[in-house]
Amino acid sequence: MTWIREFIAALTRVDTTAAGGARRERDLRLDFFRGLALWFIFLDHIPDNVVSWLTVRNYGFSDATEIFVFISGYTAVIAYAGIMRQGGWLRATARVLGRVWQLYVAHMMLFVVLAASVAWTAVSHSKGDTFLEHMNLTGLGQMPYETLVQAALLKFRPINLDVLPLYIVLLLSFPVMLPLVMRRPGLALGISLAVYVVARRMEWNLPAHPEGNTWFFNPLAWQLVFYTGAALASTGDIIQRLRPAHLVLDGLAIAYLLAAGFVTLGWHIPVLEAWLPDAIGRVIYPIDKTSFDPLRLMHFLAVAYLVARITPPGAAFLRQWYAEPLRRCGEHSLAIFCLGTFLSFVGYVVVSTYAETVSRPMLLDVAVSVAGLAIMVGAGYFAHWYKSPDKRSDTNRRLPPAPASVDAAPETDVSDPRPLQPAKPDVIDLAASAARRSGALLGAALASLLLIAAPEPAMAGPEKCPVAPENLNLGTSLPRVKAAVRERKKVVIVALGSSSTQGHGTTADVNTYPRQMEITLARQFQDVRLKFNMFNKGIGGQDVTEMLERLERDVIARDPDLVIWQAGTNAALRGMPLDVFRLKLSTGVERVKKTGADVVLMTPQYVPAVIALTNEDDYIGAMETIAREQKAGVFKRFQIMRDWVTGEHMPYAQFMVTDGLHLNDFGNRCMGKLLAKAVGMTIHE
Repeated sequence: MTWIREFIAALTRVDTTAAGGARRERDLRLDFFRGLALWFIFLDHIPDNVVSWLTVRNYGFSDATEIFVFISGYTAVIAYAGIMRQGGWLRATARVLGRVWQLYVAHMMLFVVLAASVAWTAVSHSKGDTFLEHMNLTGLGQMPYETLVQAALLKFRPINLDVLPLYIVLLLSFPVMLPLVMRRPGLALGISLAVYVVARRMEWNLPAHPEGNTWFFNPLAWQLVFYTGAALASTGDIIQRLRPAHLVLDGLAIAYLLAAGFVTLGWHIPVLEAWLPDAIGRVIYPIDKTSFDPLRLMHFLAVAYLVARITPPGAAFLRQWYAEPLRRCGEHSLAIFCLGTFLSFVGYVVVSTYAETVSRPMLLDVAVSVAGLAIMVGAGYFAHWYKSPDKRSDTNRRLPPAPASVDAAPETDVSDPRPLQPAKPDVIDLAASAARRSGALLGAALASLLLIAAPEPAMAGPEKCPVAPENLNLGTSLPRVKAAVRERKKVVIVALGSSSTQGHGTTADVNTYPRQMEITLARQFQDVRLKFNMFNKGIGGQDVTEMLERLERDVIARDPDLVIWQAGTNAALRGMPLDVFRLKLSTGVERVKKTGADVVLMTPQYVPAVIALTNEDDYIGAMETIAREQKAGVFKRFQIMRDWVTGEHMPYAQFMVTDGLHLNDFGNRCMGKLLAKAVGMTIHE
């Protein structure tokens, strides 16, 4: 076939005729929206930040991550296609691999700086343990050598350090796809879509540390966003080609965005969620971020289409002074991303330290956010000035402009491609003046918007887990655990379950409910130095049938004192007959009880995906009946979370991730702490 011959020829072909060709004008939209994504990522990474209401994640299924990855794919073609035409595939591959090495070094440097900062904060701050747990760095102190090795292998990452490893893996695949993207972008996109479908169907993902975990952003799924951007960059002006269907596409995109906005706002405003029909909830949930749910893809494409429709390449506002701060950040995205990640941790420390002492915590959020954005903008202006050619040396040398040769091809830094037209040197004082002016206006705009329109913070703070006393009554005396405590023996606990036990939805292993339960129990009994050994045996997607099959290997073989069995959610979602569910769960509990271990059943979570079902109460009732018959306990997770929503008026978004099913860090931490409290109360009875 012709395209195969072209593909093979492209591997070594050098296009010398392109050396003197004209270079494309820089598309300022890429810098502007990439800078906007970096701002959004910074704001979203500060926990419970009221200013994050200005970001896209609260009004639809996609967020800033899609913007960043899409533009990365788009600019990768701009940066490397010219190199391949002029220098061949080998030169382009060498440039890509060089860029990958830069990204890897930047990631490891960020890891070292962030780890050192967290460690210093931990030893000098009264809430040091909280910061270590939040940033997923407790393992670095417990197993430093293994953790450092896993970090170097990109398998261990502190919180908020998931984007660069994803980018590294995607860029590693780019040399293989580049010739196809350039010559057959439709076919390249089709291959990417096939990989996406197979990865989701087979639940493929890269392994992470600790063992049993996977990457938060599954590269096999998120590559679809990257190659969508790459394919569109090769295709040309797709908006112009779609002009005959604009009316239909505009209507569909707007309708979908409005529907998505209604659903996501319902997670923050319970009265809106009540208007969502249960039948729709059963169809759309869960909206998974890790494996990039199709609803997220559709939402991002709708956003990207409408933005491209109203923002042509030469839009006048892109060259205005108020757009320049965003463009400067977008031009130097690698440095600004690393800086923003570090600043988000600093902001978290500042807010955590002073939130309880200031009269208006919302103003503290505004001050921290504006200060962080100002520093990022200042860094962007400095990087632009630093990379600009020196006016005096250029004048003295009076060198002729270099031809658009291989060496003058677009910079291989895909996050900061060299301007495609010779850049005019900036004067330092003018840049500083523009930065000060734009920063002041930005601060005023943010403060005004938030003071007028921002919702009040949720009634329950980020570390407060309200619960009715009766919901902590497990209904069992835990005789095996009590005996171990009396004898000062190590208490072995096994958490058996599916994705909510494994930790899907959390940003780090330390935030899973089994790990939080272990930490909280150790603190409760630190006066007697009681040792608790927790085994997390949650496997995503499993129901009671699959858990029963691995009961001997994963649970009984551990000789546990206590088994926490989370069940019911997947059985209800998949429509497992109630009598089958009851029989299998009862059989499993009986087998565990025969070993002498105590058993506590955990009911499903109270989230939109579950309450949309018509018979979730039947499965909960079956679990309570089995517990009474088998003299086991019940941890009333469903009832606790229902009280959060109906009694505490807590929005779903405070304890749930955006898939409508799994708990976030706060929700999982609360479940672990409350479960430990319930066990501790029972032990002391």
